[in-house]
Amino acid sequence: MNRFMQGVLFALAGASLWGFSGGIAQFLFSNYETSSLFLTAVRMPCAALLLFPLVQWKRPGVIRKMLADRQTLRALFVFGMAGFFLSQATYLFTVDYTNAGTATVLQQSSCVLIMLYSCVRSRRGPRPFELAALACAMIATFLIATGGDPSQLNLPLAGLLWGLTNAITVAIYIIQPVDMMRTYGSMPVICCGMATGSMLAIPVFVLANLFGPMLGINPSWYSMSSLDGQGWLMLALFVLVGTFAAYALYMHGVSVVGSVVGSLLGCAEPVSASLFSVLWLGSAYTWADWTGLVLMLATVVLITLPSKNPADNSR
Repeated sequence: MNRFMQGVLFALAGASLWGFSGGIAQFLFSNYETSSLFLTAVRMPCAALLLFPLVQWKRPGVIRKMLADRQTLRALFVFGMAGFFLSQATYLFTVDYTNAGTATVLQQSSCVLIMLYSCVRSRRGPRPFELAALACAMIATFLIATGGDPSQLNLPLAGLLWGLTNAITVAIYIIQPVDMMRTYGSMPVICCGMATGSMLAIPVFVLANLFGPMLGINPSWYSMSSLDGQGWLMLALFVLVGTFAAYALYMHGVSVVGSVVGSLLGCAEPVSASLFSVLWLGSAYTWADWTGLVLMLATVVLITLPSKNPADNSR
């Protein structure tokens, strides 16, 4: 198996585990009234702490080297703040003003932004297979997120603006760290990115709990629920599988296949989320889900057809 195909599999595996984390989050929201901000404030620092000893063992001294370079340090702050934290926060804002399906569709428009950026940077037009893969991925996302019903899309102006902002932050998250990963490796960059994102997520969570009631903010945004044994187990799986493993696999795949292909493969997340919802939560699998699954498979096939060419950041 060539390196490009390995990158495709890594990215698909990571995106699929994001779908798994979505199922766990849905379980925690339904059974423990857990807030999204609490999960965000827990997942990033815990995953960073898990990654740190692994990075120190595999690449001793690399984090110190990264932090000693001012340009890399600035890039890490952009990656952590805009990439990790703001991509999650703006998604939640979009959900609040629209709904989960609409927010997912708007988020996946980041694929278009990434492809445009790649074409401008490489001074070329989109390749036919890229356009076909983009169309399949966007249609698959729309079908799964809305059940194939356009009336499920809810687009007030505030929701649209937050959704487009979310797409921009997701594009930053996928594009911006690629060069760093090729220099230092994917695991050290992800570890440092999560750590810097935590520097914003934790204070925001604490401040929300201190001043949220006073400002009339909906407690469902920031509350920290009481968990029993099952709840703690689900939270541990959310951190270990849905964050630590998912981000490590996906971002390593992106570092191999490039930002364009990586963003398209990220559309596997809603597909895997719907599958986990069926297998675990007992949801019904509709015609739209099946069609979306087929289109996602078509996306993967279209992406891998030209895999004999070396992968670079323009892919």
